[in-house]
Amino acid sequence: MDDTVKSKDLVVSRTDSIKEVIEETAASAEEISASAEELSASTEEIAATAQGLTNVAKELSDNIGKFKI
Repeated sequence: MDDTVKSKDLVVSRTDSIKEVIEETAASAEEISASAEELSASTEEIAATAQGLTNVAKELSDNIGKFKI
């Protein structure tokens, strides 16, 4: 093989390697995005639950205030 063919093969090989890395990176980015969406949904659920507990605590406090000891 002459140097031109060897160089071409090397460029093709390295290009294929770069393509694989890009594809793996894209897949990882998609997984991270999905995880971030799940985390966001969980955070919203926790916030809603915390607000509900705050409301229940206030109601309980108001009801306790109705009793005189």
